[in-house]
Amino acid sequence: MIIKEIGLNHFGKFSDTTISLSPGINVIYGPNESGKTTIFTAIGALLFGIEKKRGKAAQSDMYTTYQPWEHKTWYEAGMRFETGGKSFFLKRSFYQGEKSAVLICETDGEELSVEDGDLKMLLGDTEAELFFNTAATAQLRTKPAETVYGYLKNYIGSLEEAGNHSVDVVGALSFLEKKKKILEQGQKKRILEIKQQIAETGSRRELLRKEYSDCMEQANRLEEQLKALDREQNSKRKNFWQKLLDWILKLFQKNRLQREEQERRQEKIKISERIQLLRELAGEKEIYLEEAELEKEDLYQKLHEESKAEELRALELAMERIREISAVREEEVMGRLLEKASEVLCTMTGGKYQKMILEENLELKVWDGLRMLRLFQVSTGCADQIYLSFRIALQDLFFEEETLPLLFDDAFVYFDDRRLSHMLQCLETLGRQTLIFTCHDREWEILKGQGMAAELICLSN
Repeated sequence: MIIKEIGLNHFGKFSDTTISLSPGINVIYGPNESGKTTIFTAIGALLFGIEKKRGKAAQSDMYTTYQPWEHKTWYEAGMRFETGGKSFFLKRSFYQGEKSAVLICETDGEELSVEDGDLKMLLGDTEAELFFNTAATAQLRTKPAETVYGYLKNYIGSLEEAGNHSVDVVGALSFLEKKKKILEQGQKKRILEIKQQIAETGSRRELLRKEYSDCMEQANRLEEQLKALDREQNSKRKNFWQKLLDWILKLFQKNRLQREEQERRQEKIKISERIQLLRELAGEKEIYLEEAELEKEDLYQKLHEESKAEELRALELAMERIREISAVREEEVMGRLLEKASEVLCTMTGGKYQKMILEENLELKVWDGLRMLRLFQVSTGCADQIYLSFRIALQDLFFEEETLPLLFDDAFVYFDDRRLSHMLQCLETLGRQTLIFTCHDREWEILKGQGMAAELICLSN
């Protein structure tokens, strides 16, 4: 992609201003408050839009900061650019409540739709956050935000063909992790419920055992009582004299003895009936106890199956597989990325730093030929050069199909002249459109002094 022209109709301090750009290196030079950062911001706003924040944040957000100084409702900018061998015109109105975007292919006259994603497609599906952490470097913000490593992981884990990074690996893992937590919460709830059911079944089994034992104990006592009655009746018939006495008593106390005999028989019948009832009740308790035992075994089986959690395990396997796929490509991609970053840094520092590595904790380190140095061990200027080298390598990685312009807004303030010269030579070899916004004339002087092709655009207060 090459930006041919930027039209700042009403954006910040600019009104009806047009800036033409060349395909190579462009130096946008001007003193403080001449509008360099405004142009830098306008390019990002045209490519990705700009949103007004709410509440107190709206008082100093980007939308409010770059509203036109006059006619605040007339808030718009435009751009002409080339990509894929065609020329396009893009115009946006940023005013809240009346936002609009026009995208026209000037080559064939076709009107495209920003809302339907045509512009995003032309930009290679690049998102604003990725753009401002790689291709566009703002003032004193050379260090990429940690979110860029999420894009890097997505790139590494992409299952599509090279250059197509539509598979959101970080997003997929995040989604699966959330789903895993939901499944785990559900699993814990179900396991707790099963355990409660097991406890309740255990209590019921103990109660049934006690009731069964009580019934059997009562039945046994009644049987002993019945046997005692039989023994008492049998003992009265052991000898002749006792039988004779009973016969004599029957003659004189016939009614009483018959009544007592009748009472004993009725008592024995009642006891026998009670024994039968208790035995039947004990049998029922025994059946319920067996059912409770089977229910306990079934609940323990459910607990075992729930603990296995096949769906949860399948989800974990999916996450493991995604990580494995990412790991397979990581060594290759990271090797290529750091090789490029090391090459740029070596050129930029005149060979002083030959190698760059990225630790697992996302800390960059550099090798000076004798030792590995952390960034706090080097100067601020050198740290900026390391970050910019890493950004350039990321740009080559992410934008290898649809190259985007490189933007630097006062990004070289800590560079000495020698390393700035190396940096500019490096940018020239990349062969990409580059916009350098600066309040110093040394970038232009070095470019002209070394005979490098470049265009100078001067701004005034």
